[in-house]
Amino acid sequence: MELEQAAETMFRDMNKKRLNLLEYFFESFIVLMLLVILLVSFALAFYPDFSILNDGFCEVGVVREVIEKSDLISFILLQTAIWILFISLLLFFSLLVLFFKERKITKYLSWVGTFFGVAQCPLNIIIFVYHGAYEFHMIFVIMGPLFLNLAVMFYTAVFFIDKRLPKISKYSFLILSIIAIAFSILVGIAASIGGTFNAQAQRLGNTLFNFLSVITYILQGTIFFLLVKRVKKPQTENHSKSLSV
Repeated sequence: MELEQAAETMFRDMNKKRLNLLEYFFESFIVLMLLVILLVSFALAFYPDFSILNDGFCEVGVVREVIEKSDLISFILLQTAIWILFISLLLFFSLLVLFFKERKITKYLSWVGTFFGVAQCPLNIIIFVYHGAYEFHMIFVIMGPLFLNLAVMFYTAVFFIDKRLPKISKYSFLILSIIAIAFSILVGIAASIGGTFNAQAQRLGNTLFNFLSVITYILQGTIFFLLVKRVKKPQTENHSKSLSV
């Protein structure tokens, strides 16, 4: 029932061609997010003596010359996953802004969310392709995830204010936002403690949070895919009736 009501209002002004493109995109987005999980899982499996406490994505995704322990297969798999993930998210957040134009507050909030969702792409990719000066590298380590989390938070607000999306869509983004804030607090506490605990807490938290994030994006992509399918169904039925007549 929630899907039907949302579909009727969010996509009512879109023609069949645009709906077909949206359906293809969200379907592809789901497949690509599943591929990201698969690629990352294989990258971690191929990494020599991988430890979730001692090896983070930054260690797995660097070339041999930077860290002797790194493995070429793991490097290729993770780098591929990173490019797929962040470019897909750039497109995902670029499209979301199309669905919240009816009210000024959701329109403006969605534009801000999309700005952060688009800007996070180059920032996060640079984390994995640049390994020069530590101070410069850390700027991207901080800004990339921050921009992505802000995109999620702004769209969490949009989803709740708009009220048309199913509860699972709204609350999954809300939970991800809360976990992002909790993780940031954990990182701050771990940094104040320092030493091995700091490094292990950051790597463990970052790995688990990234997997949870991708699962949440799969859920969001699935919901929007189903919305497009629902709004296309009456159009297809009406078209079939007109042909029969």
